[in-house]
Amino acid sequence: TDACADEERFLSGWAHAGMCAAAWNMIAQQLPKLALALHENVGYELVTTGHSMGGGVAALFTMLLHSDDADVERAAIKGLSEGFDPESEREFNLEEILGTVKRSRCFTVGTPSLVSLNLSMQ
Repeated sequence: TDACADEERFLSGWAHAGMCAAAWNMIAQQLPKLALALHENVGYELVTTGHSMGGGVAALFTMLLHSDDADVERAAIKGLSEGFDPESEREFNLEEILGTVKRSRCFTVGTPSLVSLNLSMQ
């Protein structure tokens, strides 16, 4: 990520290219683990946080979690399928887990402007 602020298409607008890449990397690398942890810890919520550029990545990551992007849902399902224990007595409720992911919250401090006006108004 750099301060040059190259932009790229992001959801229905534009965002900082470096932070987009980092947010998508978090979807691929961390969301599968987070979805499995939410399945194993019923009642927990997902909260992301960050400062400065880390706050920008956390914000974009959370925007992706709130979107209906098929790649985001696939990443969550991947983690659940890899960690699924068929002998577990815990009921498996995919919609509940995906709902918890979509209800995630984000808190940032000192985050730079990183999305186009139309995305910031959503």
